[in-house]
Amino acid sequence: MRATNDGGNNVLAEIMARAVIGGIQLHVGHMTPNEVINRQFGRLAQMETFLMSNMSPQYGSLNVGVWLKLEDAIREMTIADAFEILRGPDNAATLYFREKTAGPLEARFAPVVTAAMKEVGLYAQYQKLLDRYALVPFSKPMPPSLESYVTQKTLDGLFSVLADEEAKIREDPAARTTELLQKVFGPQT
Repeated sequence: MRATNDGGNNVLAEIMARAVIGGIQLHVGHMTPNEVINRQFGRLAQMETFLMSNMSPQYGSLNVGVWLKLEDAIREMTIADAFEILRGPDNAATLYFREKTAGPLEARFAPVVTAAMKEVGLYAQYQKLLDRYALVPFSKPMPPSLESYVTQKTLDGLFSVLADEEAKIREDPAARTTELLQKVFGPQT
């Protein structure tokens, strides 16, 4: 089904644009960003590919926040960046994305970490630990912010998993599950 992008009435597009599932407002996301199609192939191509079958519901907060930063990091990647990633160590892409997205990810994770720590009673336990630790002579100071520490360790874990997956793709041809990965990381002719 074709969605009109000219202000016309398309009932399905209107329903999808207002989708709320489990109390969460979803955005309708085009699988290929519209501005990319328009810029690379022109307005006609943009209109011809604006299909409902080429869209998916997306969490709005991710679509405009962290995910947007990830998309921006990819769009802003230079040829030099791509060559550094291709020729770099087994975690070169992970390092690139960490550099470009760590700040927004930390801002997004911090409230989730804080809520989880409150929910499990970590603050009370941590305060008891601090009180006992303060009695130990010559002890080094504890991290000033438990939230920052836990958030940072969470991101370390996230990027560690990403680095492991990247290493598999680089080392194991069976892990290159898309044509693009096979072309980029396969034998160079």
